[in-house]
Amino acid sequence: MISKQDLINLYTERIEDAQVLYDGGRYNGSYYLCGYAVEIALKYSICSVLNWDGFPSTSREFESKKSLKTHSLDDLLAFTGKEILVKSTHMADWSVVNNWNPENRYSSTVIDASTAELMIESAKKLIAIL
Repeated sequence: MISKQDLINLYTERIEDAQVLYDGGRYNGSYYLCGYAVEIALKYSICSVLNWDGFPSTSREFESKKSLKTHSLDDLLAFTGKEILVKSTHMADWSVVNNWNPENRYSSTVIDASTAELMIESAKKLIAIL
C-alpha cells in the first residue's frame, strides 16, 4: 500500500522534477513526469473519496480492485468523484494532460518548450483541485 502521505510527496516531487527538467531544456522528460504527477494525484484523490489510508501497490492488494490498476487518466478520474468538476471548470487543462500516456516514454515525438510549459501549468492546476 502506498500511503496517502507518500502519494502527496510523490506527486509534489514529480512536478518539481518536471520543472527542473524543463528549466534544463529537457522537455520530453518534463512532459512525461507531469503525466505521472497527475496520475499519482488522481490516485490520492481516489483514496480520499473512498476513505482509504493508501493506494494498492502490489498484485495481491489489487486482487479485488483490478479496475484501479491502470495508468488511464480518464479511468482514474472517473473514480475520484471530481470528473464533472474537472471537465466543467478545467476542460482545457484536462485536454492537455489527458493526451499523456505512459507509452510516451518510447515515443520519438519531440516535445517543444511551449508544449512542456503548458503541460506543467495544466498539471499544477489539476493537482490543486484533486
